[in-house]
Amino acid sequence: MTTDGTPTFRRGTGAPQPAGTWDWYGDFDPAHSTPPEEFETFSIGVFQWVAKNQGNGTKKSKIVRRFTAPVAHPEQAYTKALAFITQQAQGR
Repeated sequence: MTTDGTPTFRRGTGAPQPAGTWDWYGDFDPAHSTPPEEFETFSIGVFQWVAKNQGNGTKKSKIVRRFTAPVAHPEQAYTKALAFITQQAQGR
């Protein structure tokens, strides 16, 4: 969470982030890759970065929720993911 209470999130690249940061990632997310032509939809998994048990750094938590959208309209998945992240950050 930021100091004003909004959730900390970013569009996923798979690169580690600070513990507690919400993120999403999908192998065929049109934001960072080109899905194969035969794919009409893609999905992103929402997760939180957590501290590693040993040593420094962070790792991805298990996927908390998955969202699917048409490849042609990826913002549908992003909007749903952001709404979910906001709910989680508010403790709902």
